[in-house]
Amino acid sequence: EPLIRSHAAPLILWLPIFKMIVNRTRGTILCKNVEIADSFIKKMRGLMFRKSLKKNHGLLMVFAREAKEGIWTFGMRFPIDVVWIDSGGTVVGIAKNFPPWRPPKYPQKAAAMVLELNAGVLKKTKTTIGDFLKLSL
Repeated sequence: EPLIRSHAAPLILWLPIFKMIVNRTRGTILCKNVEIADSFIKKMRGLMFRKSLKKNHGLLMVFAREAKEGIWTFGMRFPIDVVWIDSGGTVVGIAKNFPPWRPPKYPQKAAAMVLELNAGVLKKTKTTIGDFLKLSL
């Protein structure tokens, strides 16, 4: 079952927090609480100006269509791990330990979602391109 059906992405935006995101390929949990960026402003702001991201939390940005959306860390105070995910739930790009105040990074393939996590989560969970992720409510 896909992470989110491509045409159903707008249906999840009313939910402010999902329970967790699981890497089904590796049998690991990437985060236990996921905040949804459900507006242009929330996506643009991302994690800027926050002092930190709570342990086991993440920010999921969902886009209207798959595209090669870049992520930058201007205004950030801490490094993050970034995961680009297609509409079927497959990881199509990653950036580990992306430092604050850096220009955009882009995935090699189009993605429907971008998940921002605390730095070190991808290494700890051994998440890599090609892995299958699942949202749990």
